[in-house]
Amino acid sequence: MCSSDLKALSFGGGVLTANGNVKQSGESVKLSAGTKPGGNFDYTLDNGKLEVASPTVLEDGGKVVTVKLAGADPKLAFSDGGTLAGKVELGGTNNELSVASGKTVTISAVDRLSGVNAWDKEGAGVLEIDAKQTGAKGAVDVEEGVLRIGASDALDGAIDVSDKGTLELKSGVTYPKVVEFEEVEIGRASCRERV
Repeated sequence: MCSSDLKALSFGGGVLTANGNVKQSGESVKLSAGTKPGGNFDYTLDNGKLEVASPTVLEDGGKVVTVKLAGADPKLAFSDGGTLAGKVELGGTNNELSVASGKTVTISAVDRLSGVNAWDKEGAGVLEIDAKQTGAKGAVDVEEGVLRIGASDALDGAIDVSDKGTLELKSGVTYPKVVEFEEVEIGRASCRERV
């Protein structure tokens, strides 16, 4: 299959094997449920969108895919929930992690996220981080949906929460970094809160 008009590529299950590493520049790729890595490799997302049906498709029996967000606007979107397998490196300038409405993606293993660049939590669903992500040092903008923190040392950057976003701290969790809530107008009064 060869076409200069090809705008999207979808894998409908089966084994995804790479001889070396994979690089996606722009456009859109979807990994459907049932897709499994055939070995360890890096998947560099240089702009564009990688839609993953389930976060579990990034690992199978110790075979791990590391998704490296790069370029100006990389977007990693989860259309279903589950526990993140594999790893995500936040190396782009406008990194975006999105979770579909009604779904929850949980990061329960240490160091599944890394990178010093800022990132946005998008999508109406829930992204839950229950373990320390030592390498994730960039600021987080919760643009939409819920960012749920289950460990006080889960992230190492400031968090900014928009009027469409929600930050939840699980019972007993404190977040030692700066948290800002976007300005909200209530009647004639307005406020911007910083904790």
